[in-house]
Order: sequence, then structure tokens, then C-alpha cells
Amino acid sequence: FGSVSAREVQQVSSDPAEWVVKTFFQPGPLSRVAVSGPAGFKGWEATREKPDSTFVLKDLPAGKQLAANTSSALATLLGYAQASDVLTKAQKEKLDRKDSRTAELTTFDGMTYKLTLTPLPVDAATPPPPAGPDGAPPSTGNYAVEAQVAGTYVEAPPAAGAKKPEEMTEDEKKADAEAKAAARKTWEEKLAAQQALAAHTFKVAAYTVEALWKTGTEV
Repeated sequence: FGSVSAREVQQVSSDPAEWVVKTFFQPGPLSRVAVSGPAGFKGWEATREKPDSTFVLKDLPAGKQLAANTSSALATLLGYAQASDVLTKAQKEKLDRKDSRTAELTTFDGMTYKLTLTPLPVDAATPPPPAGPDGAPPSTGNYAVEAQVAGTYVEAPPAAGAKKPEEMTEDEKKADAEAKAAARKTWEEKLAAQQALAAHTFKVAAYTVEALWKTGTEV
């Protein structure tokens, strides 16, 4: 074993949270987002037809439209998200889920994420924030996120201008089949990795899931 310099020792953080790998869920482009909550919470559902199209709110009230900032936030949701920490078993058992909300995310390639978001208690020295719209519980700055991940593979549609099978040579058909098989294998490996992450309960900053904490009125 090599020796460790004093400088390297000084660079090691004394905060255990800094030792945690910050890997979080990376669902990819979403086709559907649905949010529900406890009794009295105004839930909502938004969908889009293509990865580059705009989200549309289901059952949109007359004279209303999905807020532009909400649509933009959903389009990039969890794209670069990181966890702040991983909750211990004891911390998970103490979660008060009476104000928890559930978000169901569906990707274009067939993965589904069911996330349970639970506000974490504020520090005793920090004044509690005001309640949100529609009587929603306030954001404390951090949430516990629990997840269930499943999926059924959905093959990507052919690119614009791509040859049809009957137009391909035998070599092109072979290359196309190999590319599709590789894409499916990559998807299956990602699904397994995301399901492995779901074994943990994560602590995340409010801004990471802010779009999912809005009520139907806010969106």
C-alpha cells in the first residue's frame, strides 16, 4: 500500500454525508407525470406525445393552461439530480408520511417510477416556512424519496428518413438487428441499476423535486 500525504488526509471531509455516492434516479425523457396526495390535495396529470413536444395538462380547466415554467421543469425533471444523503433504517422508520405525495413518472422507453415524497422536519433552530397554496404543507427544504421502478421495453421509433426493412440489404438488416439488440440490452442494464437504487431511501433538496410538489392550481 502507498503512503497517504497530509494534504490528502486534509481533503477527506469529516461530514459522513460527503462520503455517500450522490447517484440518484435518471429516468430520461418523460411521456407522463401524475401527482397525487392526501385527502384535499388537488392532484394533476401531464403528458406529451414526443420528447421534444410540450406537456399538456389532463382535464385542463377552461381558460387555463399549463404554466410554461412547469412544462419546462417537467421536460428536464431529474435530468441532473443528485441525492444529498441516504436515510438509515432508523430514520426511515421515523418518517411521518401523513403529508406525503406520490408521483408516477413514465418514460418514452417504457420505464415507470413511482416516487413517494415526504417532507423532512425542519431544524429546531429554523423558523417553520409558511403553508403552501390550497393548504398544502410547507416545503422544509428537504424531502425523503422512496421509489418503485418497473418497466416494459418500448423500442424507439425509426429515425426520420430511415430505410424500411424491405428496402434494406441483408447486411443492413443484420446491422439494424444488432443495433436494436444493443439498445435493448442497455435499457435492461439501466432498469436493473435503477431498481437497485430503489432499495434505498434518499434525502434530496427541495429544488430537485420542486415541480412534483406543486398542486393542480399551481401548475
